[in-house]
Amino acid sequence: MFDKLKYLNIETCSDSELRSLVCQTLPIVNLFLQAIQSLLSQDQSPEGNYQKESIYDKSFAHPKIAEEFFHSPDFHSVHYKDKQYSFTKSQAACIKILFECWQNKTPEVGQDYLLTEIESESPRLRDLFKNHSAWQVFVVAGQYKGNYRLNLSG
Repeated sequence: MFDKLKYLNIETCSDSELRSLVCQTLPIVNLFLQAIQSLLSQDQSPEGNYQKESIYDKSFAHPKIAEEFFHSPDFHSVHYKDKQYSFTKSQAACIKILFECWQNKTPEVGQDYLLTEIESESPRLRDLFKNHSAWQVFVVAGQYKGNYRLNLSG
């Protein structure tokens, strides 16, 4: 069957020959596509066993941070090292974004993006965290003006 494909000239083939060839190869193509889809939908571990990996398996590049960082599901409560922080709804949303970006190894986030994403009415991040113990200790300025990050040092 595949030998025919090598020498197939679509311009000179009759419609019945093309239909016959397509009908013969379609089941094989479908099996091939199913196999690829199955492989792409699974993560393979180094041992060869297929398993899904949770986001938290990837999140802590530094093991010490994994032992020292805890948060509630909504980020209203965060414990890092020996500090316990409680956040308002807007502050918690901001912390969540910063943490997710840190997990993604892109820790710095622009102030405008943060304020827009959390739908804050505060014009500046420092106003959102005014008089909060986490400001400039846990939430710190990034390398460039207007960028912020979590201070998660291992």
